[in-house]
Formats: sequence, C-alpha cells, structure tokens
Amino acid sequence: MEIKKRAQTKNRLLSLCLILVLLLGMFPISVTALDGAPQERVILYENIALRGEYEKHYLMSDGTSVALAFDHPVHYLLEGRWLDLDNRLILHNGGYENGQAENQVRLGGNTQAPVLLSYTYEAYTLSFSLLITVRCVAARTQMADGPVDMQGKNLDDMGSFGYTQSVLYYPNILPGMDLEYVLSGNEVKENIYLAHADAWQPLSFALDCGGLIPILEEDRSIALCDTAGNAVLHMIAPYMFDAAGDISTQVRYLLSREDGAYILTLDADEEWLQSADRTYPVVVDPTLTVSGTANVTDTMVREGKPDQAYNSMKYAVVGYESTSSNRRNRMLIQMKTLPTIPTGNSVMSASLTVRQLSAANGSYSWSNSSVASMDLSARRITSSWVAAATWNTQPTFNDTILDTQTFTAATEYQTASFN
Repeated sequence: MEIKKRAQTKNRLLSLCLILVLLLGMFPISVTALDGAPQERVILYENIALRGEYEKHYLMSDGTSVALAFDHPVHYLLEGRWLDLDNRLILHNGGYENGQAENQVRLGGNTQAPVLLSYTYEAYTLSFSLLITVRCVAARTQMADGPVDMQGKNLDDMGSFGYTQSVLYYPNILPGMDLEYVLSGNEVKENIYLAHADAWQPLSFALDCGGLIPILEEDRSIALCDTAGNAVLHMIAPYMFDAAGDISTQVRYLLSREDGAYILTLDADEEWLQSADRTYPVVVDPTLTVSGTANVTDTMVREGKPDQAYNSMKYAVVGYESTSSNRRNRMLIQMKTLPTIPTGNSVMSASLTVRQLSAANGSYSWSNSSVASMDLSARRITSSWVAAATWNTQPTFNDTILDTQTFTAATEYQTASFN
C-alpha cells in the first residue's frame, strides 16, 4: 500500500502504530434492539486460542470476528502459550527492568550506573556502558497507558492492547542534551535530544557483546552475529531530524576494539547540526532490535532527495512541501504476516490503521498553522519493492484511490483507518 497526499500544502506528518484490521464472518447475525433499531456492534471477548506473536482476535456482538495484525510483537511465547507482552519498567536493585517479554531489558537508575543498558535475548546479553563524563542524573520513567478492557467497546474505541511500550529518560546529561530510551515490542530505541547546535558531543560506550560478534554493515547498521554468522540482534542505521522535518542520515557508528573490548561511538555530522537552516530541537535516533522480528516493511521516499533511502527511520513523513526542496513525501507499507483466518470464515472488510505523531513525542508534527487540514490517500502498490527503496526506485501503484482520510493539527496522536 502507498499512502499519498492529495492536496498541495506545506504540512508534514509523522505516522506510527500500524495495525491491519480484518473483519471476518461465517454467518453474521443482525442484532436489533426492542425498538427495531440496529444495535451497535461491540466486542464480546478475545479469542485467546487464536493469538499469535503479532495478532489478536475478538468476537463481536453480531457474530462476526475481528483479527488485528500489529507491526510489532504484542505477545511472547511461554510454555506453548501466547501471553501479553509486558514492557512496564520496574525498579529493581537500583535499576529499571521490563516485565514479561521475550527479551529482558535493564536500564541504569542514573547515568553513573556501571552499565547504562543491558539487553538479553535467548542466551546473549548485550551491555552498554558510557565512557564519557556526563552529569549524574536520575532516570525518569513514563509508562504508556495500560491495557483497556475491550468488552463492550467498538473498534473505533481501540485503546492500548497491553503494556507494549514504556519510556525512560535522563534529562540534561550534558548541557542541552537529553537521553531517552523507548521500549516498544522487542526493540529499544535510543533518542538523543539536542536543544541547540552546541549541545552535540559524540557518545562513546564500552560494548560487551556477550559472545556475539559485531559487524559494521555497508548501510551503517551493525549486525550482532553468533559464531555461525547468523544475525541475532541488529542495531539499525542511525539518523537525525530537526523540528522542521529535515532529515539527515549523516550519523554513523564507529566500532573499534581495545584490549579485547569493543568501543562503540555514535558520531553525527557537525556541519548539518551547525547549519543556519536547522530548527531545534534535533533528535538523533539509533535503535536496537531482534533481527527479523518486525511484522511490517515500511519506508518513506522523498522527491527532493531521490536517491536517499529512509528505511532506518521509525516514522514516516507524508505530505507535500511547497516551500521546500523536499517536495512530495510518500510512505510505503507492506505487512509481512497477515492474521490467521479460521476455517469457514471469509474476509468481509480490511483496514489499515495509522497514528498521527504528536509533537509531545519530541519531534515535529503539524508544521503549517495556516493550513486547516490535509487529505491523505491510500493506493495499492502494483510492483515489488525493497525496504531501501528511494524516490527513483519506488514501486508503481494504482491510480485508483482506496480511501482518503483528513488530518489536522487537532488530530495529533489520534488514529485513522484506511479501508
């Protein structure tokens, strides 16, 4: 699916939280109230037997079922049962640990902790220890909303489906620099917030790979491989963006080895940061994840930078920038795994849900207050494509509009569904 903006405005949007919703039915029941008016279709209960790593199933009051496929894991497997993933951060022995998940994360209680971040998956533990001198700052946590009891609710009232995300941050570790860690699904995203041009300083970490071998890839990412050469964990290529929506991929990992220990340095382009065109704050964004576990292939392509790939970005900019060389911005989306369809059921409808990013997330969102709204249209992709697609290599798509949704400044952090 390709999401494309129709009206020409200056607005830019970021989107996240991809959910595919399939309405399934065998023998739909028409539910009518005593006064003859059709009753609202609401959720009765979750069919736990149909759970998967990325999917949930609900039985509706009219006899239909709804299958939801997420872009990130919402369950983890324990003794043959799929359980709700729990990324709540709990204070334990001076640090913060996540709850129940396939991966175990521990974050230091303050910036002077011997290990700032440790990430355990299967038999491997990856640890990061700061090597530069920073202020001693206590960690602050922010939890996403907990799971909502879905019984009696309709799909438009979809809330959180579990404690899949939480945030821990260390404010002002250096003058003008905040450090934030976001746990989402089975990944840890590090956000470095810069308040002004002079706030940047390369960050160096002692890296304990726990038996894995780090390999710096040509695309600026790092694969952490076992002795057989299989990638177990993956550090996605970093990037940075400013408050006006300008994006730079001129961020890189430097990997060295001293006395048998690895040193990882995150370095950013000073010229881009110091440019008079910058609008602060700037966010520098590297991400650590389990290899091959994302349930969606998505990226954005930008007309103004036709050979630039943006597949390392966690969000996508969508819109038309009439006063910028960026021009048109499109988002490409493909779900890797569709929900299980029980025998005897057929798909009655399908929709893709996206969320408009809020400025509260620490980055730009609605960028032109003089424009009241903008329409985004979804179209079907008609040729193959890869995650590293660029404007010049983007796939073809059908001109027929599948659905259109309107976005405004007032819809920040709200979801919208394309049918």
